[in-house]
Parts: sequence; C-alpha cells; structure tokens
Amino acid sequence: MTRGIIPQRYPQLLLVLRRPTGVRGGIERLFNDLGRSLEKNCHIDYVRPLKNYPRKIGLLSSLLRSILSLLWKKYDLVIGQDLSLSILGPFCRMFGIRLIIFAHGLDVVYPSSVYRRYVLFFSKYASKIICVSKSTFDECSSLGIPHDKLLVVNNGVDFERWENLDKNETDLKNLNKVLQNRQYILSVGRLIERKGFHWFIMNAMPYLCEIYPDLRYVIIGEGPLKEMIENTIIKMNLVDKIILLGEVPDSILAWAYRNAAVLVSPNIPVSGDKEGFGLCNIEAPFFGTPVIASRIDGIPDAITEGITGFLVEPLNPDDFIHKISIILSGTYQFDKKVMREYVVNKFSSAKTAKLILNLIKDPK
Repeated sequence: MTRGIIPQRYPQLLLVLRRPTGVRGGIERLFNDLGRSLEKNCHIDYVRPLKNYPRKIGLLSSLLRSILSLLWKKYDLVIGQDLSLSILGPFCRMFGIRLIIFAHGLDVVYPSSVYRRYVLFFSKYASKIICVSKSTFDECSSLGIPHDKLLVVNNGVDFERWENLDKNETDLKNLNKVLQNRQYILSVGRLIERKGFHWFIMNAMPYLCEIYPDLRYVIIGEGPLKEMIENTIIKMNLVDKIILLGEVPDSILAWAYRNAAVLVSPNIPVSGDKEGFGLCNIEAPFFGTPVIASRIDGIPDAITEGITGFLVEPLNPDDFIHKISIILSGTYQFDKKVMREYVVNKFSSAKTAKLILNLIKDPK
C-alpha cells in the first residue's frame, strides 16, 4: 500500500430477507442477484429467517436478529426485502441508520386493515421505498405513503450469472428426452392463483393443441395449487400435452428459456393479491424468447410490445391464442439480439445496485 493514501472504506450494508435460504421464487432470485451486484462495491451482511418456521415467526426472528446486528455493527444502510419489514424503521432511526424498503405486490395489497395501518405507520421511518413497478407505486400511494418516499425502480437481473452457469448435461439430456424435440411454450412461477396457469390450461390450451397437435406446455415452479393443476390437466384430457417440471436448477431453467417458442404469463385478477413485476418476463427475452403476458398489475413495466413480447387482456383466451399463434406460425418474428440487448440495458441488477449506492452518498 502506498504510504499516505487512506484506502476508501466499502459501504457497510445489512440486507434483511423474509424467506430462508433455499426458497427460489422471483423475489428471492431478485435479491440474490441484487446482493451479488452490491457485493462488488459493498460489504453486505445478510439476515435470513430460520428454516421450518411459520412466516410470522420467521418475521420475528429476522427482526430480532437484525436488531442484534445493529447493536453489533455500524451500517451505512439497511435494506428490507419487502414492506412487512418496515417495522425495522424505528430501530434504524434509533441507531441513526437509513432504511430502504422494497415494495412488490402482495406485501402492499395484503387484505387486512390491521396490516395496512401497520405498513402506513412504520413506512414513515424509511428513507425510501423502492417500488418495483408503476402499479406498485400507485398501490403504495393509495395506502397513504407520501410520494416523496416512493421511488420506481424496476426489477433487475444479474445477466452475467446467466452467462456463466454450469450445465448439468445429464439433466439437459433427460429434459430433451421428455420433450422429444417438440415445440413448446413455457410458463415460470409459483403455482398460485394469480399466475393463471390453471385458467390458461382450461381456456387456451385445448384450442392451441387443436391447431398445433405436437405443441407442448411446460410449467416450471412449485406451489399450493399443484394438485389442483394436475387434476385440471386430467380433466381437460391434456396429460400428454402438459409437463409440470416443478422447481429446477438454474441450468435447466436457462435451457428451458432458451429453447421455448414463447414464454406465457397468463396472470388473472385476484382480490387481495398482485403481481408486482414478474421476473421471468425479463429473463426469457435475455435468451431470445418473446413473452405473451396479461396486461395486469406491474407486468406492463416488464414488457415492451413488439420488442420483447406482447401484452393481452387478462381472461381473454382468444387474445392469448391469437398472439401465441402469430409467433408459432412465424407470422411475427422477434429479433433475438435486439431483445437481449434491450433487457440487459434496461433491467440490469447492476443499475439497481448503483442507484442504492447513490442513495448512500446522497440520501435526497
């Protein structure tokens, strides 16, 4: 080290998460990528809930361990994964540390008046609330959170990680054997009501299979509606047309994105729930796969029509069938290189990390 030069101190961040290690939903992937991007210029400590505990106990454990971390170490910034962690605000203020909270979907619109009052009260202690879409911004505003606390920053992806994935050739061969080189459309996400997978199976797949007899529909993800979706597949006589892969490693997910004809996000309106953004809607175009998605909640922030995909009206099977068909038939062709460059330039987790670093330097 050159004498007389004082090395610059890395910012110290505490990142507080709501779900334990191993959970692989979109929010978890978002924060894994954000953490990797921040680690290039910051030192980060993580607080995660303990495994195998109910959510409320998990939240309490995260809160208590966060307070212990604040007692133990001086941080420049605390980042909370969602609005339920706004309860950290008074403790951060007590220690003179700024707090940034991310707002997504369900954490904003959760149908409980007690929860809404809780969020409104504790959010006033946050320096900024980062809304992942314009729709989320509107929902936060409707809660009564002041606009000067809200900032729209769309979700970001660590695209470098996707470039450097290790491939499990055995898994890839097995998947290809299942698909038998057939053309397929793809959906990715938790098996929950708002994702609309069961609706799409009932209302669009039978007609698509009539037009394209060799077409397959692959769904990646786990969730509470798995049994119901399996029963729907049997009821609609589509057992040989639809493949439920469950949760898969990232190497398989990347392969599925790259080789799919279309990514379908058929979200439907659900009272008391909300799609904040939909990370798969920017991951698929990175691999050159266009997206057909419902024009609902925060999804329009993720898709630029004609460049990365098309938006259709939710609960409109004819619109889905038409848009998917013009891609499968080759009537409309997307430029894979343009798609890739577009999402890399607009939705990089490095951009989110840079914004957070700027908030440390200039909290205004």
